[in-house]
Amino acid sequence: MIKKVTSVLFFVIIACSVYGQNLDESEAYFYLAEHNTHRQIVGVPDVRWSDTLALEAQQQADIVAQNMYSTEIDNYYGVNLYRSTKEPTAKEVVSHWASEQKYFHGDTITEKNLRIFGHYSQIIWKQTVSIGCAMAKTPGGTYIVVCLYNPKGNIIGQKAY
Repeated sequence: MIKKVTSVLFFVIIACSVYGQNLDESEAYFYLAEHNTHRQIVGVPDVRWSDTLALEAQQQADIVAQNMYSTEIDNYYGVNLYRSTKEPTAKEVVSHWASEQKYFHGDTITEKNLRIFGHYSQIIWKQTVSIGCAMAKTPGGTYIVVCLYNPKGNIIGQKAY
């Protein structure tokens, strides 16, 4: 029994060291600041950081890091996902999502346009009040960033603000 528990504990320690990379306080601040910069441009209220969402985002990032083809991200919250072969900064990640702004013109969300500017519209979704982000690294060296949004945006038939 002790050997079995030790083996499981060893696996958990190895898995955590390979996959999860919790954001430190300064990194969390930059993710929050980058989101709020884009929200201020369109005149919607700032969001606040949620440690609860950050922990959930870490779990989701770890799942994707273990299976790059996973689509099993919990959709109770709004989700933005980013992948990179180098460790990204918050500015790079959020700027990548926000680059979709050029396609957004205050449109009502549809299945079709969600694929065109859904990352950006989630960032600026007026009803969203909190976010949490996390990063994981795959065994092959790809970085995965997941940001979760509560309440989620991108509701079909509604506008972002």
